[in-house]
Amino acid sequence: MPFVRLDEVSVTYKGHGGEVEALSSVSLAAEKGEAWAVIGPSGCGKSTLLYALAGLVPPTTGSIFIGGERLLGERRETSIILQDYGLFPWKTVYENAALGLKIRHYSREEVARKTRDILIDLRLLDFKNRFPSQLSGGMRQRVALARSLTLDPDLLLMDEPFSSLDALTREELQNNLLEVRQADGLTTFLVTHSIEEAVFLGRKILVLTSRPGKIAEIVDNPGMGALDYRNRPEFHEVCSHLRHLLRKGNGDG
Repeated sequence: MPFVRLDEVSVTYKGHGGEVEALSSVSLAAEKGEAWAVIGPSGCGKSTLLYALAGLVPPTTGSIFIGGERLLGERRETSIILQDYGLFPWKTVYENAALGLKIRHYSREEVARKTRDILIDLRLLDFKNRFPSQLSGGMRQRVALARSLTLDPDLLLMDEPFSSLDALTREELQNNLLEVRQADGLTTFLVTHSIEEAVFLGRKILVLTSRPGKIAEIVDNPGMGALDYRNRPEFHEVCSHLRHLLRKGNGDG
């Protein structure tokens, strides 16, 4: 049984100008521990798909199942990381990373242990007493990742988490994420506009059409998982294939 399953999921929003269909008849099956990337034209429903998986946006039609149970709202084992980090500026690195644990009433000892372990893994322990304003964008994104991982999620959802970072910092954080998800066996869904990021971080790459988002293709990417994958010929072959799919979806041939 797949860990995440979508059966003919469609999402329609009601706006001032009438109804807008964001997603149409999306079906997929993701195994536990699998890494998925979601890519497509702007406005194709990528973020809507992520919010539906998080239980924040209910499908208009169709069903979502996670861990064999139908998703009817938010679930504790799912974490989501958004583009703007979502950090509290008046809290330190440690306090931001520990926030979810405190909200869920973990013991003081458990909060300290889990938070320290994650800060060590993400090389943030030396900065635990700093505030977000004292950190670079890459480090703020690491803190957001730390806050999600302290909760031991089995499903991690990410919406353009590295888009505002410079190229080298972005690659460094992509490497960090790759190492963390492999160590923890996380199931991940990453929404991105970057073809290279999708290929580096997605074992399966879901390509959506223009709105309403439908599945254009699910690309298998077996080479994903190696830190040197960017330098391999097959990486560039998958990138070229995705580029062709996206151009085709935009009517460019």
